[in-house]
Amino acid sequence: MSSNIRIKKVCKNCGELFTARTTVTQCCSDTCAKAYYKKQVKEEKRISAVKETSLQVLQKGEPGLSHQRSNDGIKKEFISRIELSAITGLSERTIFRLMKDDGFPRLKIGRRVLFRKDEVINYLTSKYGNL
Repeated sequence: MSSNIRIKKVCKNCGELFTARTTVTQCCSDTCAKAYYKKQVKEEKRISAVKETSLQVLQKGEPGLSHQRSNDGIKKEFISRIELSAITGLSERTIFRLMKDDGFPRLKIGRRVLFRKDEVINYLTSKYGNL
């Protein structure tokens, strides 16, 4: 039993117009289907890697909070730029822009810049209001 369905579709890979014989066909040829599949797998791997990296950054940033203890049992007074970004929800680029202001609370030791969470939150609240 065969079907006589003919549907005009646009190929998901190359963008060409073609006539599909089934309702689930997405590509115009077998080579386009294989290339489209490879693109999908590659994109899924990229998205998975980005999610995994952001999760690792957040997990790495959590122990650095000023009131929690690190692995040595010593309280950390200062947090890094990445941890500050995770805590405040601001992007790292925004933090760089804020650092241009002389009043922004930071401590520079060599090439490293550290922040006190409480001072930064007080600064943001006083400068931009209670949000």
